Amino acid sequence: MASSVNGNSTSETQNGSQIKYGERLLPQVLDNWAAEDPDYIVGMMAKPESTTVPLDFTELSVSQLASTVDYTSHWLAKNLSTAPQTTTTPETIAFVGLQDFRYRVMWYAALKSGRQLLLPNPRNALFNTVSLLRSTHCTTLFSTGPFNGQATALAQAVPSLRTVALPPLDEMLLTPTPTPHYPYTKTFWQARNDIVLIVHTSSSTGDPKPDHPLHQRVLQPRRPRRPDPARGGGREHASTFALCRPVTKVFLGTNFFHLSGIHFSTAALFRRFTTVWGPPDQLPRGEVAADVLKSVRVQVVVVVPSVCDAVFMGYGRELMEQEHLQELEHVNWTLADATGDWITTHLPRVKLWQIFGSTEVAALPLLIPRARSHWSYIEFHPVIGPALDATSDDPALFEVVRRPLPPGAPEYT
Repeated sequence: MASSVNGNSTSETQNGSQIKYGERLLPQVLDNWAAEDPDYIVGMMAKPESTTVPLDFTELSVSQLASTVDYTSHWLAKNLSTAPQTTTTPETIAFVGLQDFRYRVMWYAALKSGRQLLLPNPRNALFNTVSLLRSTHCTTLFSTGPFNGQATALAQAVPSLRTVALPPLDEMLLTPTPTPHYPYTKTFWQARNDIVLIVHTSSSTGDPKPDHPLHQRVLQPRRPRRPDPARGGGREHASTFALCRPVTKVFLGTNFFHLSGIHFSTAALFRRFTTVWGPPDQLPRGEVAADVLKSVRVQVVVVVPSVCDAVFMGYGRELMEQEHLQELEHVNWTLADATGDWITTHLPRVKLWQIFGSTEVAALPLLIPRARSHWSYIEFHPVIGPALDATSDDPALFEVVRRPLPPGAPEYT
């Protein structure tokens, strides 16, 4: 695979054809990277048994990931439905498990083999997950470790559901060598409206609702290809993956089943950076995040607000004095005033940016504030939107509205 840059457009050579930067599909991106730089470590995960700093990590090379995905794709094609997998009637399978690399393997293997993967929140109430399984006509549920019992309970509630326990992560990564390649031959224009996975809403207003992102929404971390007025005057996009530079390390304190974890894991393949995770059997609390930051020099931190507050307010001075934050460039998803003010005061090189969005529309395009003191403000992109529309009940009350891009607007994901 070769890359070329010409102005604002980028293309790659895949199987002898030029693929535009915004039209690369994830399975092909993974295979191309594995062929070009097989030993690159695309993921690092703290081992559950590692309790002293520096932590020990399971490292995942891009060739390991590609090989395991190929092996699992063949297994799915052989052992699941033999009916043709089409874009209109794909088989739905689901996965609940420890927060480890098996989420990535199962998703990419489902994509390659023509299936759609449902990712229920493992902490859902049982009846909420049952509702999702039934509404998506899920045929098979995969599970790991402590979630095998949950799978059994779900099978009792949905008698038509088949359950399969996955082997341990280390065992899955030791696939037979060489693993036969599982081809994915669709073009972007053939696959752009294919469902790539199924996530769901929070169930705060009733049963969780399944959401079906398409290739063109989830699998295209890309640059704007037309002149962008917001870039004049040194403005930078937030909520884009361009902030995660190639060959950098990004600590993620988010879940694999949540769109934040899904998007950044996907962006790691397109942008070629390394994602760093805490232990799969522990919630990403402040102490865990601090131990990870003491063990690995990262350039970007992406964590939920509560963890961001806990790690910087509880361990920030220690991390700073011991130079663990020396290479830090970006922190995402901060909300508490005290946390943001501490970072802007003590870490002057670090840029703060927010995520604002939802399961249905993903992250909305924002700009990084001009003044660091305005880090807590959300500034929407002036061209891409969204818009703020006054409500009919109260002219002083506005709602966020996402509309189609106007003609000539910069492309953005």
